[in-house]
Amino acid sequence: MDLYAKKLSIQLDIKDLQEHRIQVLKDLIKMHKGDHALNFVVYDNDETLKLSMPSRKQKVKISQELLDELENNQIYYKLN
Repeated sequence: MDLYAKKLSIQLDIKDLQEHRIQVLKDLIKMHKGDHALNFVVYDNDETLKLSMPSRKQKVKISQELLDELENNQIYYKLN
């Protein structure tokens, strides 16, 4: 898995940004530290806005376990 993907992009709707959801993301990222780039894409469908925010400090290890946890928490992602 980590041989093919170089970057993990986490896609978040601005309406879904809540403190609990952000804390879940922080915990997942801490548990899966690695060497792959991490990118956040925050979007608002009503205003047709999309903001891409690459993380400078945080990196992750892309694994099936991490992807399963993201799916279980209904966090959408994209592998690049």
